Amino acid sequence: MTILYRHNKATRKEVKTIMKTLATIVAVIFIGLSTQALSEENTTIDTKVKNFLTSEWNSIVEFQKTSWADSKDQLARNKLQIQSLWNKIVSSTKTENN
Repeated sequence: MTILYRHNKATRKEVKTIMKTLATIVAVIFIGLSTQALSEENTTIDTKVKNFLTSEWNSIVEFQKTSWADSKDQLARNKLQIQSLWNKIVSSTKTENN
């Protein structure tokens, strides 16, 4: 009876070793397949991100062009208004002094 028990114990160790080896092989295969699927998915995600960033960049540049043009026009109008106000102040002080 003792021999069978020892034999069963040895078999259990062997089974555990075989199961660990099998689990390791399955894990390596699973990780390999997952990595391959993720790399293909990342390629499309990378492309989508690049396209999004490019379109955002172009839209920002276009907005800045129009914004700078508008601000340049507004600055010119402000300059004219300030000059006009200054001329009115100067002319009114000249008439008061005379």
